[in-house]
Amino acid sequence: MVINTTAHSTFNQVRMSTMSEYDVTLAAMSSHAASRPACAPIQGKIVNTVPSSAPRYNPKYDSIYNHGYGEPAGTQEINCHHSLYLFIEGVSTNPFKHPNTEKAIKSGDIQ
Repeated sequence: MVINTTAHSTFNQVRMSTMSEYDVTLAAMSSHAASRPACAPIQGKIVNTVPSSAPRYNPKYDSIYNHGYGEPAGTQEINCHHSLYLFIEGVSTNPFKHPNTEKAIKSGDIQ
C-alpha cells in the first residue's frame, strides 16, 4: 500500500505541477466500479483542481478539495487509484462515465 500510494502521489504531483505551469485548472477524473466515498460522487466527471476560493475556479464543476483532497481518506490520497487527466473546456472531451455512486461505494467496501 505504501509503495502504491507513494507512486500514485508522485505521479499526481507531477501531473498537477504540469497543469499549473499551463494554467489549467480542470481535469477529467477516471472512474471504476469500486470507489471510496470521497471519490465516488466525482469520478468520471470534470473537476476543478483548485479550491472554490481560487480566482480560476470554474463554478460549473465540483472541486477535488470538496472531496477530501489533501486528507488521508480523501480523493487522490492513500490507496486511491483514480487519475486526473488535463481537461480544456471546449477542446477536450471526457472519455469517462460516472458510475452509480451508491453502487461504487458498496463495491469499494467489499473490495
